[in-house]
Amino acid sequence: KQWYQRRVRGYPSNIHSDSLNLMAIQDGEWKSRTLKPFPRKRRRLNSEQIAELEMCYQSRPYLSTKERFLLSKALNLTETQVKIWFQNRRAKTKRVVAQATNTAPDAFGSV
Repeated sequence: KQWYQRRVRGYPSNIHSDSLNLMAIQDGEWKSRTLKPFPRKRRRLNSEQIAELEMCYQSRPYLSTKERFLLSKALNLTETQVKIWFQNRRAKTKRVVAQATNTAPDAFGSV
């Protein structure tokens, strides 16, 4: 099998160790010895997971570390996925509230 190599961004050109700064492609697939060449594929949440997350968010928009851990295990998600979902949900709430206040009529009754 023939290997083709390319340099990883951020390493000086005078470093040539395969284990440090080179990724290889073999048969059309990227292989990496130390770094992952591409991010993981996005995993979508199912409707039951979203419903449970929404219910938890309605009762409490901020989770403690322990609550996040327990919720992630109950929903079969990673703690990072739960944390990011809550961050995104808080941002959405903030955006919706801002839009509602911008479209509300002012003191003179005009929009």
